[in-house]
Amino acid sequence: MLMGAAILVGAALSIMLGVRVYAELAYLQRAPHDNIQWTVAQLETEILRLRVAAGEALAGDDARLEALRKRFDIFYSRVTLIRSGSVFAPLREDAAVSDALNALHAFLIETAPLIDGPDEALRAGVPDLMAQSDAHHAKVRRLALAGLEMFARSSDAFRREFASLVRLTAFAALVVFVLLLIAGAGLAWQMRRSQRRAIRLRSSERRLAAMVNSALDAVIMINQRAEIIEYNPAAETTFGFRRDAAIGRSLIDLIMPERDRPLHQARIRRFIETGVNEVVNAGRLELTALNATGEEFPIEYAVGSSEGEDGPIFVVYLRDVTRQRSAEQDLRDALARAEGADRAKSHFISVMSHEMRTPLNGILGAVDMMRASSLDEGQSRYLDLILMSGEILQRHVETVLDIGSIEAGKMRIIAEPFDPAALARDLAELMSEDAGKRNNRLTLDIDPQVERLFLGDSHRVRQILLNILSNGNKFTSGGQVAIEVRLAGGTEEAPVIEFGVRDEGIGIARADLPRLFEDFVVLSPAYSREVGGAGLGLAICRRVVHALGGEIGVETNEGHGSHFWFRIPVSPAGLPPSALEPARPVLAATTDGLASVLLVEDNAISRTIAEEMLRAAGCEVVTARNGLEAIGQAERRAFDLILMDISMPGMDGVEATRRIREGEGASKRSKIVALTAHALPEEVERFLRAGMQDCLVKPLRQADLRRFLVKLASEDFDDLPTADGMDQRTDMPMATAPSPKLDASAFAALQSELGAGVAAAVVEAFRKELADAYAEIQAAMAAGDIATMQRLAHQLHGGAASIGATDLAMTLEEVELRCKRGELEHARRALGAVGGL
Repeated sequence: MLMGAAILVGAALSIMLGVRVYAELAYLQRAPHDNIQWTVAQLETEILRLRVAAGEALAGDDARLEALRKRFDIFYSRVTLIRSGSVFAPLREDAAVSDALNALHAFLIETAPLIDGPDEALRAGVPDLMAQSDAHHAKVRRLALAGLEMFARSSDAFRREFASLVRLTAFAALVVFVLLLIAGAGLAWQMRRSQRRAIRLRSSERRLAAMVNSALDAVIMINQRAEIIEYNPAAETTFGFRRDAAIGRSLIDLIMPERDRPLHQARIRRFIETGVNEVVNAGRLELTALNATGEEFPIEYAVGSSEGEDGPIFVVYLRDVTRQRSAEQDLRDALARAEGADRAKSHFISVMSHEMRTPLNGILGAVDMMRASSLDEGQSRYLDLILMSGEILQRHVETVLDIGSIEAGKMRIIAEPFDPAALARDLAELMSEDAGKRNNRLTLDIDPQVERLFLGDSHRVRQILLNILSNGNKFTSGGQVAIEVRLAGGTEEAPVIEFGVRDEGIGIARADLPRLFEDFVVLSPAYSREVGGAGLGLAICRRVVHALGGEIGVETNEGHGSHFWFRIPVSPAGLPPSALEPARPVLAATTDGLASVLLVEDNAISRTIAEEMLRAAGCEVVTARNGLEAIGQAERRAFDLILMDISMPGMDGVEATRRIREGEGASKRSKIVALTAHALPEEVERFLRAGMQDCLVKPLRQADLRRFLVKLASEDFDDLPTADGMDQRTDMPMATAPSPKLDASAFAALQSELGAGVAAAVVEAFRKELADAYAEIQAAMAAGDIATMQRLAHQLHGGAASIGATDLAMTLEEVELRCKRGELEHARRALGAVGGL
């Protein structure tokens, strides 16, 4: 198209230039250029002739005077022609020429009366005429020369212009010729291209036919009325209808069960009427099809469309998925079996942990009681060995339980205020003795920016840091082990803290790094004989760090030490570090208020040990061996505390607690604490719903039990939960009663960690933060600012979880998730449940 336009423009330009050349040639034929030049040149000749005629008239007769008059008239006419003729207008534009003409005209006007007068007067004026002719001769010469020069320039310019016009015309003709050549070549190329395209099209059609015919899936082409226009061999195999019998028939009538045909026919009618097709490019769809024998079977199909000569054509790809559905069912059955096996494994771990903790409870409890008696040095040393071995066994049990809990997704993350710097210092002090035994120097490198309180799971942080610190100390001898804590990025609302341990130990081979965080991996077997370990510590660290939303890694140089680090996201607590100082009660605190204790325990050894520990703490103890005995004792007497074992034959502790709360016995409103070897989060939740206040985990230790009793004695249980459970759990012991939307167990844990006053301050600080942020999040919601909504929901989520506002935390977590997915309306609906604490 562009080429054609260029050719048309070139042709038009050539025609226009040709017309102009023709016009110029015609002008050359018409223009009196030679006459004009002759006239100008002749002017000088005429004034000379006038001068000669005047001289002859001066000495001659009257005939000479007539000749003079004739010459004057000729000269007069020449001057008048040049002065008024249009062809001489360019000449008159010259100022000198114009002045000369005016002077000559004035001379002629002045002399005309003399020429036309009597002969005597003319003869008498001839001398003066001759003098004036001589005087004007120079002017006439200048005028003639100027005219000749001007006309020479004009002619030269005209020739140049005409030559340019001729060249331009030739060039335009050449361009048109070249364009015509190019157009001809283009047309030839286009023709060859069309021929090749036709060949490719025919080849493509043959390939398409071959693909359709060789396709493993059924391919059926239909028109807009669902009439079959193509039907491949795979369709014959799938449905049992031959191609010649299928072509021209309705696809709906051919392969659809009769009950489904009205629906598909309605879709066809809707498409014909509105052009709306519900299945084209809708992905893979499923339906039940019918084969030639009348048997129904599931198929998967997809529909594409194209334009044909008579309207749209639809290509339907169909696949028999009978085997696939059978395989999926087999997979579901296998998954069910695997989940059953996993549940069996979890149950086994839970039961075995109970079975292992129960004798451990007896061993460690008995050791604690024996150490309180008078012993000689050897007996004390043997008891220390028993105690050390029992604690190692307990840690192994807890390690296995941690793995099971994390893999099941049931690890409980508790966000609470903690001081990272203080935590690092505490661990350094704890490990100082072990470091000294290996001649190691423990150092601290703490970023001043972490010398404040943050919200996070301090127990898990301590667990991870202690593990890698212990490893660094174990694999270093006579070197330095440094604990590092610093801010590692994030934002002001969601900072990230990095904890690390840098040692000068044996390092790790590069080949061992990929499996370092796997289960049961123990590197350097020869050295591990000295340091010990089951190879589970780093695997658990990795799982816990990931559960906290962080990352863990190592940098090492074999033979020169390692640097283990982990980073976790936290939230600012908004409290000074001094707020944690009064957190823990001392062992000397009183257990007054817990004078009478009902101990419910089915294991005789555990019961005896716990009874002795309670008596040593100054409590009066009554024992029961099962749930029924416990109910009977609780009905007859009002106990200050009931320690309720969970796993007991017959009636378990949860059911016994529920019946005590539902009954009208003397201990209906007594404090009830679960005594169990497996305190998973969902289990603790179940205990609380049954009406318990807290949970003690076996094996019991004398010091731990004493601290728990002191804490329990300091708490006020004016309104205890009933068997209805969670609806009344807001009346848990707390210094300043928070809003009913607080989870009592979580707040009680916060209170036990921080102390009553600080716990109340934390709640109040969060209440203010929530009030400010809630107004901001509402404004962001109104503006559709989903990024701000997500940031504020994340910011508030940690604080809500840390103070026990479980429902609020869950709602904020949903808001954050919805915002991440861009689901603004769902986020708005979720925010409808947030109204503050």
